[in-house]
This record gives sequence, structure tokens and C-alpha cells, in this order.
Amino acid sequence: MKTALPALMAVFMIFLRCSVETDMAMDSPMHPPLPRTSSIIPLQAGNHWIYSYTDYDSTGKIQHSRWELDLAIPSVWGLNNKTVLETLTLQNVDDPAYEYVYEYEWEAIDSGFYVVYRDINVTVRGLYITGEYNYSTNRIQLYDTAHLWLAYPAHTGDTWTLHPEITSDSEEVTLEILSTSETFYCGNQHPLDASALSFYTCYLYKETTDSTTSYYYYNEKVGALGYLHYHNGVLRTSYMLQDFIEPSS
Repeated sequence: MKTALPALMAVFMIFLRCSVETDMAMDSPMHPPLPRTSSIIPLQAGNHWIYSYTDYDSTGKIQHSRWELDLAIPSVWGLNNKTVLETLTLQNVDDPAYEYVYEYEWEAIDSGFYVVYRDINVTVRGLYITGEYNYSTNRIQLYDTAHLWLAYPAHTGDTWTLHPEITSDSEEVTLEILSTSETFYCGNQHPLDASALSFYTCYLYKETTDSTTSYYYYNEKVGALGYLHYHNGVLRTSYMLQDFIEPSS
């Protein structure tokens, strides 16, 4: 089912209006761990998130809900120059690269976005979208300019304006950090624990357009904890983290 795709992928398909200088010297490669410092989303090939998902009608009543909604980072790539990707394996993961980019898929097999965490040679540290892919159609596109998605670390009150570059009819979007110390919960991943819920300190990002407001809760150890999407002031979509599966678990 793809009903959740527009809600989450809206933020994927809109990008920073201003260019960010990102030149990085080839003789100063970034070595693992990947990335060098923590992103607001834990970047590791094999990470997999499972969410409960709910749609609401125009009056705010539950219209549809389901248990499982999937998000994943299938692979990490070494970007050896600005146009070539080389898949990383256990045998060559220690090899130097220009930088490392991650596939980021939301219920879309073999298609998604390339994301990278940047904290050097950029004006704003954070998670950037650097391209997109659809392996079923043999399409790999690396953007000429990477686009800031989630600033991190950052400060409460920081804002940046994004605009769509893929679909011309999409609305301009503003992102704002409402809090860097919000408390949010998710379903307990360890059934033997006494509590049914786990609580995390997280960044709260607010995304606004002319008619919609969305709230994203992110923790650097767990990733996206939850999402609330409002249209004309009425809650229309929500998802909550139920399980975070790491390759070693």
C-alpha cells in the first residue's frame, strides 16, 4: 500500500533553495565509521524501521490504519568522484572514498534517495539529499548540488526554506526546529522490559506549506520516532515507530 508515500516523501522531494558549497578534497577521504559523526538518523546499511500507520478523514476520524509500514537503508555506496558510485562490501568498506552515501527507501523496492551526512565544508551541518535512484529502470541520478534535508546538530528556532525541484506543482515548504530536547515515545522494542513504551529525547522538526503542517520527531540513535500531518488544521496522517532493527540485532 502506498498511501503513506506522499506524506513522508513530500520532505524528500523538496529541496533547499540556496546552493551550499560542498567541495571536498579527494586527498582527504572520509574513513569509516560511516558517517564520521552522528546524523539525526542512524546511517548504517541494513537498518530497518517498522511503523504503525493511520489515515484520518477530513473531520479527523480514523479512516484506515495498519500495523506495518517500512523504511530501510538497504546499502551504502562510496562516491569516488562526483559521478561514480561503487557499492561497499565487508571486504572493501575500509577503502577511502570521496564520501559515503546511503540508499533511503520508504516502501519502495529498489527506488529511493541517496542521503549523506555532511559536517565539513558546508554552511549548515546535517543530512543532505544528494541524488535519487530507481534500479528497476536502471536510473541513477546524482544532483549537481546536494540539498539540505534535516539540519543537525542545530538550534531551536533554526529555519530554512525548501522548494520542489522534481514536481513543479508542489508547494514551497519551510522547515523549522521547534525543539532539540522534545520527549517522544515509541513501542518498546524489548518485550521483557517492564515498561510498554520507550521514551527518547529528540529533535522536533516542523514542516509548513500554505495548507499543511507536519511534525517530525527524530532521535540520532533510533531515527524517526513519529510523524503527524495536518491539513487545514485537521490531523490527516500519523505514523509511530514500532520496531527498529539493526543488522547486528
